[in-house]
Amino acid sequence: MQARYENLLELNTSDWVLIPFEVNIVDAETELQEELIGLRSDKTVRNLLISFRSNKIAILADVEKAFLQISLAPKDKDVVRFLIDNGENGVNVYRFNRVLFGVNASPFLLAATIKTHIEKYVGKYPDTVRILDHCFYVDDLVTGEDDVESAFDLSSTAAKIMSDAGMNLRKWISNDCRLMKQWQLEHFDHLNMDDFVNHPHRVLGLLWDPQNDYLSLRLNGLLDFLQRGKILNDFC
Repeated sequence: MQARYENLLELNTSDWVLIPFEVNIVDAETELQEELIGLRSDKTVRNLLISFRSNKIAILADVEKAFLQISLAPKDKDVVRFLIDNGENGVNVYRFNRVLFGVNASPFLLAATIKTHIEKYVGKYPDTVRILDHCFYVDDLVTGEDDVESAFDLSSTAAKIMSDAGMNLRKWISNDCRLMKQWQLEHFDHLNMDDFVNHPHRVLGLLWDPQNDYLSLRLNGLLDFLQRGKILNDFC
């Protein structure tokens, strides 16, 4: 895990450090981990994929450095303390300022933050808020529309709403060249459709060819998954 740390002692705060964390330990006396996973799995991969390809025009984007956009409350920072050897037979104590990537609670915190923010706009942009509420999976926006005008309006409004929270929607990609052209004219941070001719774009674990608009699956990964004896409840 690479993260910027807070200076509680004398240290150059522009430095970076790689910190290994074991943050997903299960407490046998509680079901907190299961509860958090359940809350963030409200919008399942299966349902998102069905919704994604139920529209003529696909729309994908992601939130840039999503977890780093969420500050921790001062009272919560002690939970994410870490120690660094100061080289003088002692240790310095530091705390994270932002939500950590890789912690089981982090996707829930991101989803709750996004939900709280977008609800401010439900009166002004009800349709866009509904889509943002149902079509985010962690930091990925996976949705679509049936015509270019609606697709562009959705992407423009979604970008504005998220920008107001300091979250940049980027890497926009669609299966429609006309929409891609509009994004380019409006200076959206978009991907190039030609870049995926030989390297399909990943969508929620599947491979998507935006030019020919089909989804595919690499079976070697699925076979390895099944051989480990794990069960994916969403697809059972």
